[in-house]
Amino acid sequence: MPGKRNAARPRRNIDGLTALYRRWMEFLVNPDEGFDAFHERAAGELRAHGYGRAVFDPAQFPSLYDELPLAGNFEAADLPAAWETVADIQNAATTPLEKLLVAYLWKRGDLWKFGRLLDGIRNVDGAAARNSDRAVMEQFGRHLRDPLNEPIFDQHTVRHMHAMKHLARPDRTLDSFLRPAEHTLGEERQRTAYKAWWLQVVMPAIVRRHNEQTRSIGMLWADRTMFSLGKALSLD
Repeated sequence: MPGKRNAARPRRNIDGLTALYRRWMEFLVNPDEGFDAFHERAAGELRAHGYGRAVFDPAQFPSLYDELPLAGNFEAADLPAAWETVADIQNAATTPLEKLLVAYLWKRGDLWKFGRLLDGIRNVDGAAARNSDRAVMEQFGRHLRDPLNEPIFDQHTVRHMHAMKHLARPDRTLDSFLRPAEHTLGEERQRTAYKAWWLQVVMPAIVRRHNEQTRSIGMLWADRTMFSLGKALSLD
């Protein structure tokens, strides 16, 4: 019997993705609609251009502002003072749920990475962050502590930033974009560059569209859009 055929790979339209990126760039200069409305339109275009796998999945990542109200609700004084030894973990995990979450971290091989999140919440710059992906978790901790001033940073959002810089020249397209090496996207130098770019380009657009009371809405949908656009570039 003939073997099963592999499912047809989606035909991707890189020119369509380039056009979407340029509309996003224009939107950040002049946000003439809500960030949520732009994201929904962008999601539809990504699917139409063959990048459906890149669209942000809100079921996998519920909002940290309202559905899971975690952002902005952590105080360093309420958290473990240290996460460097087994004794530190024993002292921190006392309830059944805490112990279960520690067991999950252990099984995932992420037991000691949790300390990086705590460093971010405490706003401690780990020396090891300069040459590792530690910066991603430390920046996430900063976001949880101060969500309206600290962006979420990951490989997709920083890849998206580099593509935006590439397209700063109007004669360029994403077809000529040389992606940074994947293993470098979580480095501290990338985090520093991304935050500076975010403060200069993305945050002003959010402020123009939202006051302080509604700013989290802009933050949420901007992050989902940047995640999706950046992930689209990771698909072969």
